[in-house]
Parts: sequence; C-alpha cells; structure tokens
Amino acid sequence: MKNIRHNNSILRPRYPNTHMKILHFKSTMRLEEGGVVKAVLDLCTMSQEKNQVGIATADSSGIPKHWHKPNPSTPTRHEINGTIPHNLRLNKQQHKQLESIIKQYDVVHLHSMWTIVNNQVASICSQLNKPYIISVHGMLDDWSMSKGTLKKSSTSKQSAEKHSRMQP
Repeated sequence: MKNIRHNNSILRPRYPNTHMKILHFKSTMRLEEGGVVKAVLDLCTMSQEKNQVGIATADSSGIPKHWHKPNPSTPTRHEINGTIPHNLRLNKQQHKQLESIIKQYDVVHLHSMWTIVNNQVASICSQLNKPYIISVHGMLDDWSMSKGTLKKSSTSKQSAEKHSRMQP
C-alpha cells in the first residue's frame, strides 16, 4: 500500500496489510452531467476491488441501482439530505452529516474543481485531519479555462490559497 503525503508528513496505513477506506465526493451524480460522473463511477468500481469505497452525494440518480442496497462487493452510497443549490454551500445539517460520513474513511477524493462546495468539504477534511485529493478531470485544459472565466478566476484564487497550504 502506498503512503499518502499530507501536511508535510507521510501518512502510513495503521495496518499495512489492510485496505484503505476511500470516500468519493461529488455533489451531484446525474449522468447527463457527462464525463466526470462516469469517471467517478469507474473509479469507485475499480477501487472497490481492493478497498472499501463510498460515494457521498446529494443527488444519486446516476448511481447504479444495485449500489443502493448494502453489499460488500459494491461501493457504499451516502445520500446527503436535501440539495446543494448550484454546488455552492452545504447547509448546517448537510455539513454535520458529511462530517459524520468523512470520519468513517481514511481519505476523501473530491471531484470537479469549480464547485465551491469542494472547498467546504476540504475544510471538513482538514478539521478532521483527513487527507483529501482533488481530481480536476481535464478542467485545466485551454478550452475549459476559456469558458466561464469570471467564476473560475474567483474560485481558483480561493482554491489555490486554501489548497496550497496543504502541499508538502
């Protein structure tokens, strides 16, 4: 099992022969959103073979139906109560619910770079001393960066300041 770098230290699994508990977070999992949702589903499926995997979302409509029933061979689905309007912010109840879910996992994998809610989830992870990973899924290529520049410049400045503190 590989070590994870977090806050300038290397995190080693407590028990080297055990598997990791990985939580994926994406505020909505609607198939019509495209490639990122499919990538999250594929990552969950691939990771599940050797790890305990969960997925937390406020909209699980794109998650396969057989994942909705508890089964050790499929990822655990955690439905966040209510909606997260425009991927902006968790309300207090959602924040508390997600904090409780994150405590059950070793690492959190955040998907999509331009959602403000990911900054909130990253803060929860930091408070709980849980490492997290942000996958940008091609959102930094030239074409993507040329679209929605106002939103991206504001969000990227906030994200860069926050997440750069987490770098080794």
